[in-house]
Amino acid sequence: MIVSFLALLVSLGGVGLAANGGPFLLGSGNTATAPTSLSAAVAGGRTLRVVNTSTAAGSSALALTVGNGRPPMIVNSDARVVNLNADLLDNLHADQLARVGRGYTQNGISTFTFTTKAEVTLDIPVRGFVLLNGQVSLQTSSNTCNPCYLQMQLRDETSMDASLATLTSLGNGVAVAHNTVLASSWVFPVAPGERTFALQTGGTPGDPVITFNPAVTALFIPFGPDGTKDLGSPPINTLSTKTKALGPVQRNGIRTILP
Repeated sequence: MIVSFLALLVSLGGVGLAANGGPFLLGSGNTATAPTSLSAAVAGGRTLRVVNTSTAAGSSALALTVGNGRPPMIVNSDARVVNLNADLLDNLHADQLARVGRGYTQNGISTFTFTTKAEVTLDIPVRGFVLLNGQVSLQTSSNTCNPCYLQMQLRDETSMDASLATLTSLGNGVAVAHNTVLASSWVFPVAPGERTFALQTGGTPGDPVITFNPAVTALFIPFGPDGTKDLGSPPINTLSTKTKALGPVQRNGIRTILP
């Protein structure tokens, strides 16, 4: 009897076992045709722990395999699981969680000479869009401003293209302080490589207007207007309000405020 039992164990080693109602055999493949469950009232601890102490490449503690399109796991809690990284959020990748787009018409051409007041540099990894936001404060206390005019634009120093100019007037002929703020935003396609973007102001030569606290920020978005990662070669300033997918914020951005 003993010899027969040992022979049975050897013959079954490493073979999947039909185990409905039977014991779970370690070191062997176990097969069942009905659900298996484990329930235990373990206070302050784990009901089941699986440990793989091997440091060999590809070693893991658990593998879950399901049919195509089926969830590998079902949970009943929304509590955060420490160190559990997920690829999708509600079936969306991170670069599909937002959209950006803008359209405008250039109604006129500035005759002012623009000078750079602030710059930001990004290392663009792939084709995509850049969203620029700029703001500058203006002041005059001269009675010669009745009024004075000043414009601001955002500029891509690589393509030499610029946004719509934002125009304001300042002063009423009285020698008291007058203050205002100019702000603008611009979305446009870009190609890979290091690119510098500038906030520029321009006014009538000799106008006594002071600019202070200029700032420009840039956000890179690695998708084109049709939702693909390759924009092709769209004309500058040609955008779509269907621009798709906000990707990672660009690495290595440098923000510099100039005098």
